[in-house]
Amino acid sequence: GTYGSPDYKFPDYLDICDQIAKYVKANTDANIIIGAYELGKAQEIVKVLNQLCGLAPVVTENMENFCKVYEKFGIKLDRIEVGTPEAEEVMKSNFVAIVPMRHAKRYFARRLQEAFERKTLATVSTGWALKYRFDVDQAFALSDHLDFDDLVEYVQTSGAKEVGFIQGDGNKVIEKTKVKRLII
Repeated sequence: GTYGSPDYKFPDYLDICDQIAKYVKANTDANIIIGAYELGKAQEIVKVLNQLCGLAPVVTENMENFCKVYEKFGIKLDRIEVGTPEAEEVMKSNFVAIVPMRHAKRYFARRLQEAFERKTLATVSTGWALKYRFDVDQAFALSDHLDFDDLVEYVQTSGAKEVGFIQGDGNKVIEKTKVKRLII
């Protein structure tokens, strides 16, 4: 698991989705960029914005390609690909865009603010927001990984005798679950 430390206890999923929606609705006077991983998290944010804000965000070409795969499996995602005539029209007024994590920084928001001549806010959506500071206006601890308590519950429920961790320190999970052997 990624979050094998007791420091990682995620807020309720629906509460985080509500926080994102409230932030977007409270800042309709600005462009908002939301940093997300292009596969998985971006599509999750599209769905949150569709359902809780009634809006279609602007997405990158890579995110668009992944969204198309989701739609092949019946998951409807209302979004607008950057560079299309529809995106050009939407971006004439305040918009919400999902950008790769590497672009979710205040300096990028400032560049967009200069280009569009209106306030632009930078946010990120990642479980790492619980521990690390990001150069953004707002960070949301939305993760598709298990937090510490969920990892412990999973190990206990599975009855595993051996548990391997490829990232992070799983010693606290081992201590709590009494699993006899840590495979590294």
